[in-house]
Amino acid sequence: MRSKHEEDRATRVILVRHGQSTYNALGLYQGSSDESVLTEVGRSDARLTGDFLKGVVFDAIYSSSLKRAQETAREIIKVTSPHTQLRVTNKLRETDLPAWQGLAFQYVRENFAQEYRLWKQHPHEFWMEFSGSVERQGGQGRQGGQGDKGELGNPTTEGSGD
Repeated sequence: MRSKHEEDRATRVILVRHGQSTYNALGLYQGSSDESVLTEVGRSDARLTGDFLKGVVFDAIYSSSLKRAQETAREIIKVTSPHTQLRVTNKLRETDLPAWQGLAFQYVRENFAQEYRLWKQHPHEFWMEFSGSVERQGGQGRQGGQGDKGELGNPTTEGSGD
């Protein structure tokens, strides 16, 4: 992308995280689940981001295939460049956390303390086994797991904002 006011030969990449989603507002992990959508706060924040980026000419705009990411991108595009086509790709999806999906942030920190620490401090080493399959986060391709987290039940939904 290049500024309206100058010609750059370098490529600039601007990364924008999706706006607040329904799971964010509830304090729940969503991973790459597509059940969570933008809240009105998320849509408003996306429009504010668009206002901030006004004046930037975009050669391309990419989004994850997740609904919340596409909604965010579309709100930004409405403000910055309404004629720019949104390019959707699965290659930008969030880390999949199937064993934690829908669980409260605090519950995960307390009941999966070792796994949580590894994920936060050494994400390239983190991996998750769920219902007999391995979800690799760091590309190491190891077999095994931190244990089958598929039998967790339904803990509280109170979280603290991860």
